[in-house]
Formats: sequence, structure tokens, C-alpha cells
Amino acid sequence: MEEISELFNYKLLKLIRKNEIELLRDYFYRKLNINKIISPVINNQHLLLRAISYKCLKTVLDFFIQLTTNYNFETTEGCTPLFCALEYDNFYVATVLLNKKLVDINCRNRFGENALMYLHRKDKITKNKKILTFLLKNGININYKNSKKESYLSYVVRFKNEDYIRTIFGHYMFDTNFIINLLILSKYKIKTSYSILKQMVDNEFSKVEIYDDLYFLAVEHNTAPVMKTLLEYDVHFNDKNCSNKLLILASLVKNLSIIDALVQNGVDINKRSKSFEEDSALMSACKVKSYGQYIPQITEQNRDDYIFAMTQYFVDHGAIINETNKFGYTPLIYASKYNNFKAMRYLVEHGADINAKNNFDYSPLLYFSQHDNLEGVYYLVEHGANIDDSERSGDTSLMIACKNNFDEIMKYLVEKNANINAKNSWGHTPLMYASEAGNLMTVQYLLNHGANINEKNNKGDTPVLLACKFNHFKVMEFLIINGANLHEIGQEGKSIIMYSAMKKDIRYLNTIFEAEIYQGQNQLMLEKYEQRNQSRIIKDINVTDQLGFTALMHAVINGNKENVKYLIDHGADVTIKNKRGQTAAFFAINSSNKEIVKLLIRSDHDLINNKDELGAKLLLFGVKKGNQDIVELLLELGANVNHTNSKGETALFHAIKICDDEIAIQLINKGANVNAQDINGDTPVMIAVRLDVFESCYMTKILIEHGADILMRNNNGETPLHMALRKPKTVVLRFLISHGADMNEENFAGETPLMYAIKIQNFEGFEILVDRGADINYRNAFGLSVFIYIIQLKIPEYLKIAFLKMLIRHGVEVNAQDYHGKSALFYAIKKNSPDLVQFLLEIDEVDINLTDRFNQTPLMVASKGNKNPEILKLLIAYGANPNIQDNNGKTSLIYLCGNKRYYQDPSIIEYIIDNGADPLIKDSQGKTPLIWASKCKKIKVVETLIHKGATVNDKDNFNHTALTYAIKHQYNDIVNILKTNGSQI
Repeated sequence: MEEISELFNYKLLKLIRKNEIELLRDYFYRKLNINKIISPVINNQHLLLRAISYKCLKTVLDFFIQLTTNYNFETTEGCTPLFCALEYDNFYVATVLLNKKLVDINCRNRFGENALMYLHRKDKITKNKKILTFLLKNGININYKNSKKESYLSYVVRFKNEDYIRTIFGHYMFDTNFIINLLILSKYKIKTSYSILKQMVDNEFSKVEIYDDLYFLAVEHNTAPVMKTLLEYDVHFNDKNCSNKLLILASLVKNLSIIDALVQNGVDINKRSKSFEEDSALMSACKVKSYGQYIPQITEQNRDDYIFAMTQYFVDHGAIINETNKFGYTPLIYASKYNNFKAMRYLVEHGADINAKNNFDYSPLLYFSQHDNLEGVYYLVEHGANIDDSERSGDTSLMIACKNNFDEIMKYLVEKNANINAKNSWGHTPLMYASEAGNLMTVQYLLNHGANINEKNNKGDTPVLLACKFNHFKVMEFLIINGANLHEIGQEGKSIIMYSAMKKDIRYLNTIFEAEIYQGQNQLMLEKYEQRNQSRIIKDINVTDQLGFTALMHAVINGNKENVKYLIDHGADVTIKNKRGQTAAFFAINSSNKEIVKLLIRSDHDLINNKDELGAKLLLFGVKKGNQDIVELLLELGANVNHTNSKGETALFHAIKICDDEIAIQLINKGANVNAQDINGDTPVMIAVRLDVFESCYMTKILIEHGADILMRNNNGETPLHMALRKPKTVVLRFLISHGADMNEENFAGETPLMYAIKIQNFEGFEILVDRGADINYRNAFGLSVFIYIIQLKIPEYLKIAFLKMLIRHGVEVNAQDYHGKSALFYAIKKNSPDLVQFLLEIDEVDINLTDRFNQTPLMVASKGNKNPEILKLLIAYGANPNIQDNNGKTSLIYLCGNKRYYQDPSIIEYIIDNGADPLIKDSQGKTPLIWASKCKKIKVVETLIHKGATVNDKDNFNHTALTYAIKHQYNDIVNILKTNGSQI
């Protein structure tokens, strides 16, 4: 059937394409039943669309129009028959559909598009103006807005189509009716007022909604002709709140034509918007800044001319020149910030305040200095700009020039007597900035013009320190030659020797220490230098910074052996420690520099035994780094292999922690104690078993082979076997057991390895221990068997049952008792766990009537200290004897009746009596269950006991009846019950 349908569709479409009207009629009316054969892909409505798209003859089109039943049908793309007809310029079909009122001209598709919007999306209406004219003549609603709140005019504006806008307005405004009305007024000489005529004209202009977004689209797409057209037809423009915002946006996108159109239509150029930083239009014109989708339509090549032209326009049209926005910017400051010389000059010429500053204390001069604009700096200074103005952080124009290497501006400002020793809020001077930037020419120029060579900033840094710190050797050298003080301490307490020691270049230290470097310079200067500096330099070499680091330490950290040797040769003390108790040797080891380590220790052999703040000696530090060569060197130099740090750890501990078997063997061969204990009592083996599986097994094997004792215990009484259970390390467990580990050794919490495995839920470890012979009936120091230990653990019940089952399979003693004679069943009742109780009761070997040392049964324990009646019923159901008496002669029923907190409900009393409990048994004091119930004010229980045969006049050993106790405690309800049932005092 599908093949016939496809063949039919193909033939049918072929007939439509060839305009075979007779054959089409034959197919539809005589030969075939269309409803049975045409596939869902091509139905009646689709055939009409096909006929339109094939541009068929009118006869074929009329045939399918007649055949179509749903004229508002649409495709998945939102195409309806009307839309399709207009898309293919078929005005005949469109006219038929509209004239016969088969469709609505304002119908919308699933996307919320009307015909105009759909055809615009298909790029049809933009190429054929006749479609627009047709739709307008047939009454399309030009003001309809889609889900995005856009009308068709938005599409037109976005595509800058001024002609279409005029066509739309021309159609709606001053149409035939309006002209006829005017002719009638004229013909019959009917006088009318101006207001009426104005209202008639306004009504014409109001036929098309010109909403605010249209103007914003015109600005966004930078189309002045469209803007002018909108303004021409919008009689209500001056009533809109958006007018000033539009002017500012037009200024931002730099479109002078739009600006002029807005101004000509009465927009106030001095009115500021609450948005846009409260800028005026002139301020926006002087900026080069995007605002969302509003992007300046200029290039680097023409931007100055654009900004100048707009600045000139606004000033000529009365813009306020010295007005400020909320950040303190004036138009002149904006022009300067965006480096526009022409606009700046024009504003100054027209009275702009040349020394105005924004809220960040930036003036025009500071901004032009930042841009390296010598022409702008020159113009401003020559016209009265304050040359020493500074911004918020205190930087002057001269500082800005010095730190950015703007040499020409720097020279000009110095020549104009800028303050050469000015300081900013950090204490920086122009010379410091030049030194930091490494500009030798600027440094020379500033010094030659009176800059203070030894000025310090707030952190204590001088120009020479900054030059050294930022790797500018030539500048540093020049400053030293010219008398820079080498003994100042700068940021973080660092001296020039420290900064020099950090370098890879030995020249830095040579420059400071060796006067020969100045040969060829002025001899008198050299002599002064030697007299003033050389004696103190030796003392400065061992100065420490804020963290206690010396120059030698910094040299070591940076791994420069040449610098290290140089410093040692010039008197650096290798034994000085920083605030963490570390000497330079520690840092040499940290960087794994064997040559420097050797150099330092040979300078002072006692370094080998120095400790840091944690008590670690060099050997421990070397082992932590995992460097065998360093460790071997330290051992050769006599390091104590068994020295401990503040945690009691030897070097061997750290070798194991980093899983370095070669260093571990190296240490053991040098006499490391394999059974040493740290402050927690842990041994190297205990550390080894905590490692990951492979490393753990290998390191443990090495230690045991070298005599490690696997039976030693730490401060918690744990053995290596306990610790091995913490991770799933079955290989390590088997290895320890095979080498004699005690599987029944308790820790100080009374836990054997088997108990510990249960506690940490290690099933694999549990099975290995049981299989290898761990005592499953072992009782610990607290008298708990493994079976009881599981019950009292705080682990999920399903895990408890799983472990219990495993023990039962291996023949565990289920009735084992602790020192108080309590079995696992007692503990399960105490835990208030019906599931555990039932699990135990289902074990045949469990003795339900087993008594403890007080001769109490599990049922008694449940009766006196448990509020769960479900457990009581379970015990009775599994055969618990309710009439067994303990050492005080009490039965389970007596405990239930004497329990003041629980069991007020008489149902459980009734249940236990119905299952054999004797209500007449007396305890050692002669009290019956009824006496206890009366004494404990259990009204319902008293009634139940009497109903079940309790005698009301039984007396205890004190000759008291139940009534006696009820009267004594004033339990009037119980007194009445007892008296009603014949009780007597």
C-alpha cells in the first residue's frame, strides 16, 4: 500500500507541475479515492501549497482552492496558504482567499508572525515592494506586535529601509477619506477651528504607532535617514521620555546626522539622563565607549575627527562645557581620557576648566600623560594646567611618564619645573619609578636635575633597591656609582645584598663587594665609595629579613652555586637560622642541590646536626625530598641515622611514608632502628601497613626481613595487624599472619583484630582472620565475646546480622555470657532491636530462658527496662517462661506491673497472662502483680489483673494489701476499683 501511495504522490505532483487539470479531476473524482491513498505527507492543503509554489495556471489553483478544506493550515515552518501565495508573488490566490473571506489578512502562524513578519523572515518582502502595498491595501494591521513586542516597523528600521517606512506612513496618513473631508470643508466653505484641524491631522499621524524602541533601533543600526523619517511622521515625539536618552546614545555611536535630527526636533542637549553615569550629550560625544549593542561607528583613523566634529556641534548649539557627571567627569576630562587632542583644544578654547578633576582626582594633564601624548601635555601646560597635579594615589604626570618610559614627556615636564622629588601615597618618587622600569636614560636625567638618590618609599625601598629587585643591572650600577646608599632595608626587610643574591648574574654581588668594578671611574669617587661602604657591606651580608632569611638563604633557594660560594667567601654565616629554625642547608636540600649542600656543610660540619622548629635535622629533611644522592651525602658526612624530630620520627619513618624502598634500605644498612617508636608509639611497620596496597606489602616485607617486630603495640595498644585492617589489604594481612602476627591480641579498647575488622566493617579482613584461625569465641578484657561485641556495636543492623551469620557458619558459641552472665540476646533486647531479637530467637541453639548472675531471664530484662511490647511478644511467642523468678523473687509479670514508666496499656499484661503468666506469684517481699500495679497507679492494669483472676485481698510481708497502697498514695480511682471488687484493708 505504501509503494502504491508513493507512486500516486509522485504522479500527482507531476500532473500538478504540468497543469494537467483534466487528469487531476479524473484522479480526484472518478478513478481514485484520495482519502485512502494520499499519504499524510501530501494532503489537500499541501497540494494547494505545491500548486502555488509550482506557479500553476489559475484553473489548477482554483481547483485546489475549491478542494481545500482548511485555509488556515500551516507547515512546520509556519507557512499558510496566504503566506505561501504572497511568498511566490501569487496575488491572484491571495486575492481569492481574502475576497471570499477564506482567510483573515491578520492571521498569525505558530511563531506569532503575521504575513509581513513571515515574508520578512523569508526575505521576500524586502525584494518586492508590491507585497507590502498589497497587504496595506487589504487592511493588514501594521501595529501588530509579536511575542518580542516588535511590530513590522522594527524589522524595517533594523534593515534601514527608509522607503518602506515612507510607504507605510504614506498609506495610512492623509488617505482618500482625509482628502475628501478637506475638500468638503473647502467646497461648502465650512469654517473650522485650528484645534479641530490639528486634531484631524494628529489623528492621521496616530494611525501608525511609532513606539520608543523604533528610535533606539535606528540609533543602534546607525541609520540617520530612518531616524529622520520617524521624526518627520511622529507628532508626539517631544512628549516622549526617551528623547534625551536617544541623543546620548547617538553621541555614543558618533552619528552626527542623527544628533542633528534630534536637536532640530527640539531635544534639549543639556538635559542629562539618570542612566549613562548621568552624562550629558557633550560628555558622551567626547567618550569612545560602547553601551551594550550601541557601538561607536568609528575607526582609529577617523575617531578624532568624529569626536571633534560632535564636540564642535554641541558647543556651537549651547552645550554646557564645564558640567560634571556623578563621577566628576567634564567633557574636557573625557576628551583627555580618550586621548582626543582636537576636542580637548576646542573645549579649552571655549572656556573649559583646564584643571578640573574627576572623583578619581584625574585631570586632563594626567590623562594625556598616560597616553604619551606630548602635544596634549605641551598644550595643557602652556595654557595653565597645574603641572604637579596628582591623582588619587598621588601619582603626578612626571611619575606617570617615568614609570611608562615616556622620555619626551618626562624631559618636558622636568624642564617646566615639575616637582622632581614629589611622592605619591606609597612614597614613590619619579626616580623610583624610573629605576623600577629600568630606564637608564631617565634615571640619569632625573639625577642630573636634582632627584634625591636615597629617598625611601613607605616600605623602605630606595631607587637602587628597586633597580636591583626588578633586574635592572645597569641602572643599579649607575646609582651605586653616583652614591646610592647600599645599607637601606626595603620591603619585607630585604637588603640589596639579598636581592643581588637572588639573581643568576654574579655581577650584582660583584658590583657591591668588589671595588675593582669601578676602575676607570673617577678615583676620588672610588675612594669615597670604599671608605663609606666597604666596611659595612661585610656586616650587611648576615642581616635577616622579616622571615629571618639571609642573603645566603636567598641564593640557595634560587640555586645559584656561584652566588652561594661568593657569599661564603665574603663572610656569610652558614649557621644562621630563619624563624622556622632552618639554616641555608635546609633550602639546599629542599631544592635537591647536592653541590650546594656539600659546599655549606663543608663550611661548617656542625650543620649536619642542626634542627628546625619541628626538631627535624637535615637527614630527615633530605629523606622527605626523596633524593638518594642527598641522603647518601648526609650519611657520608656523619648524619645521625636514628635522630628523631619533635614527633619522635626518625628518617626511616619518612622514607616509608614516601614509599622509597631504596632510601629505606640505605638507612637500615646505616643502622636505622627498624623498631623505633614515635610519640604515638607507632613503629615503621605500622606506618608501612597504612600505605597503599602495593607499597604497603613491599615496605612491610623489607622491614620484617630486616628484623622488624610485628608484635609491638602503639600507645593505643594496636598492633600492625589492627592497622592493616583499616584498608582492604588482604595481601598485607596474609603476609603479617604468615609471619606470626597475633590474631587475638587486644588493643586498649579490648578489641582483637577480629573485633576491629567488624567495627570498621571490613568483611574481607574478617573472613581472612576467621579462616586463618582467629578465636571466634574469644572473650576480651571486658568479658565480651565476639558474638556479643557485634550486638553492642554502633553499626547498621543489616551489617550486624551479616557478621553474626558468618560467625554462626563457623560454629560460634551463641549463648556465650559476659562477666554479668548476659548473652547476646540480653544485649539485643537492651538495644531495643526487634529485628536482632528475632534473628537470635530463630537460632535453635539460643537459650531463651538463660539467666544472668541475678537469675534474670531475657524476658525479665525486656519487662523492666524496655518499652517495646513487640520484643515482649516475640520472646513469649518463642517460648520464654514468664514464671521464672529472679534473686528477688520477681517474675516478668511483676516487673511489667511495677514498671512506672512503661506499659500503662493493659493489652500486654493480658497477653502475657493468656500465655501462662501466673498473676498470683509473690516476690520475696510478698508483693503480687496486683499490689505492684496499685502502687504504681496503673488503673487499667489493675482492672485487667482482677479480670484475669488476681485476688484483691492478698497481703505482702508488711501486711499490706493493694488497697492499702492505693489509699496511702491517694489513688482514688484504684481505691474505688478495688473496693468494688471486694477488697478490704
